[in-house]
Amino acid sequence: MAETRQCLGVVLAGGRSTRMGRDKALLEWHGRPLIDHQLALLRRAGAQQARVSGDRPAWQGIVDGLPDAGPLGGLLGVARVVRGETDLLVVPVDMPLLTAPLLARLLAARPEAACVRFSGHVLPMRWRLDATGRQQLEHLAQQADPRQRSLRRLQQLAACIEIDSDDGEAAQFTDCNTMSLWEKLHP
Repeated sequence: MAETRQCLGVVLAGGRSTRMGRDKALLEWHGRPLIDHQLALLRRAGAQQARVSGDRPAWQGIVDGLPDAGPLGGLLGVARVVRGETDLLVVPVDMPLLTAPLLARLLAARPEAACVRFSGHVLPMRWRLDATGRQQLEHLAQQADPRQRSLRRLQQLAACIEIDSDDGEAAQFTDCNTMSLWEKLHP
């Protein structure tokens, strides 16, 4: 019988939203802030708990472990706060079209893999937070070259496995990091 690992959902919401011109996480999506939508989505997808990565006291957010290092800094903060071994189901706050079935498929795919993502997409991802993962994060955080402090590089170190998405799922990977993209998704 395969081991069932605990899963913590993580919403990456620590960015400055400079391209958007306002806080993306607080944009209203179907009557509630986008950050709340993403937290609920992670729970529906199978995460036992869901947390926010970013300095967001109203959501008991976990402050980035490395300021201005993007998503990698956010995951570093999570890794320093969360104890034990767990799988992280990681989504950005600005992908409101993701669905629970898509994320549940990511969560269930290749349980032996330390990291899984959809082909051609860095996020969403499932990543194993264990001693090895923590070492990889700390190593990347110490790199002088900011290009080495990326999720893509973390995924390389974790030998990330890619799974396919079908044509009907392609729109779910749309991110809304500018006001014009947001207005196309949410007129």
